[in-house]
Amino acid sequence: MESQVRLVINDYKELIGTCNRPRMTTTIPLEKETRERLRSLGRKGETYDQVLKRLISIAEYEEFMTRQYERLKDKNSFVSLDEI
Repeated sequence: MESQVRLVINDYKELIGTCNRPRMTTTIPLEKETRERLRSLGRKGETYDQVLKRLISIAEYEEFMTRQYERLKDKNSFVSLDEI
């Protein structure tokens, strides 16, 4: 039990430690129109970083699904269960 408590405390200290670390940020020059389009895609309370991460996740998912659909179109790459 004591070792479990120690693990929880260490996990908590690590979590708190990561919250206090300075984040590495950068400036990305955008045209005003691009910034406004980005802002329009944001949700209430979202930072630009959060908006971009959400949009990147959506784009990655769509790219993954596109690759899967392309694989399905290539019927020669599949083997019938009867052939196994």
